Amino acid sequence: MALITKFTGLILVPTFAVVLLLVALRPPRSKPGPVGWWLAALFLPAILVVTFSYGWPPDPSRYAAGVLSLYRNVEAGYPWYVYGRFEPEGVPWYYLAVLAGKLSFPLLLLGVSGVVCVRWRSAGLAAELCLLLPMLLLLLASAADAMPAGIRRVLPVLPVLAIAASRWAMSPPRLSRLRRALLSGLLAFHALSS
Repeated sequence: MALITKFTGLILVPTFAVVLLLVALRPPRSKPGPVGWWLAALFLPAILVVTFSYGWPPDPSRYAAGVLSLYRNVEAGYPWYVYGRFEPEGVPWYYLAVLAGKLSFPLLLLGVSGVVCVRWRSAGLAAELCLLLPMLLLLLASAADAMPAGIRRVLPVLPVLAIAASRWAMSPPRLSRLRRALLSGLLAFHALSS
């Protein structure tokens, strides 16, 4: 469903391929079954949904045409407006600047620190890759974007940051009073600024 909702959903394809490769190389203790079955279970329904979502008779080339049309009307030298000035060419850090300008400071602080400190509260390698890899691939792909699209291009980053930020709330109950007060203050600041 992500593939037909937004073309950036294509980021999920390499993500799942990496996760399945890791499962094949390092299978979990419980037997997961042949990787070929997992590939079929993931990609066959995706192919069918994409194919049948673009009308009858089924024609997957319509989806490819949609992906390729994203930058059809982009002119060379399109000016990018970043931090109060126009840049004559694209800047690779544009979407990081957009996130820094549009998101609340507490969400950025808690989300980024939750991503960086993932080893403290890890759900396992495959689960962490399913969560973080699409976000990282999206930010890398958007660094080479042909035109500035504002925050809508990187909207899928927001839930990942929120989940990463929640790691601080899920910390063990032995939180110090100072840390608990700091976390409560940041959450209140986030609620007020939102």
